[in-house]
Amino acid sequence: MRTESAFQIPLVKDAKMQTSMYMAGLEVATVFLLFLGIFNTLKSVYGRPSFVGHFHLKQSVVTDIANKTMSALFAVTAASTGIFLMTASDRRKQDLLIMEHILFVVMAYFFYDTISMFKVFEAKYEENHPDHTASSLGLFWRFMKDQPLLIAHHLSLAAIFCPMMSQCLDHEPGDLMVGCALIFEASTPFVSLRAILSHLGLKSSLLYLFNGLAMVIVFPMCRIFIYGWFYYTYASIRNITIWEGVASTPRHCMVFMTLVLLPQLYWYRLMVKGASKVLEERRGKAEKRM
Repeated sequence: MRTESAFQIPLVKDAKMQTSMYMAGLEVATVFLLFLGIFNTLKSVYGRPSFVGHFHLKQSVVTDIANKTMSALFAVTAASTGIFLMTASDRRKQDLLIMEHILFVVMAYFFYDTISMFKVFEAKYEENHPDHTASSLGLFWRFMKDQPLLIAHHLSLAAIFCPMMSQCLDHEPGDLMVGCALIFEASTPFVSLRAILSHLGLKSSLLYLFNGLAMVIVFPMCRIFIYGWFYYTYASIRNITIWEGVASTPRHCMVFMTLVLLPQLYWYRLMVKGASKVLEERRGKAEKRM
């Protein structure tokens, strides 16, 4: 009897793990298909003759606008969830389930976005090479060679980072790290809207200007100053000072967070330079009119 139970316990655990993995895979696949469905619907909406004719859009541009719209919608959902997780009380008892499912949504999104951006690439390629005979698989291989960093970024997040973080939700401060990572997306709607307005030929509009200024303000708040909020929340939970929280950070975590921070500083510098250039151009045009 003892020998039988000794074999049954691992089998039960393995069965539960397999069931959990199956359900997780099913959830990711379902959300992936949902994202693809919304993307195709947006392509149909933006592809209406009246809209295309008014703005003189190519099919590749219509596809890219649909992609950017989906990016903005996902970013709003992710950032809102991140803010909720960072501010909700008694987070560990109530929100671990939310974090587990939002990670599945993030995994599905990055798999979807890889396909969506390939569709943009495919549409551009077909416009530039109308007589091409390459198959979709061949074009996807060209896409991978043309955008290796993008592919590496998306697949590493979907296949490595999200599964890894799903195993750290009950490990302090893994839940806070997930919340902060989601808040990173708060700047994406402004980046997406900037690209959409550019496609529509509205770079000289006030909306383009105000969106750019909002992007310059929001970006450092959600991608640079978020580190301060993270340590403030972490220190409050453990009843220690912020500096004690920083000092207690494991070395490998500190290295990882620094590596994530450095590109944000570089991109923000580029944003500020771009915004300054736009303001100078508008100022010059205003002076010429006077």
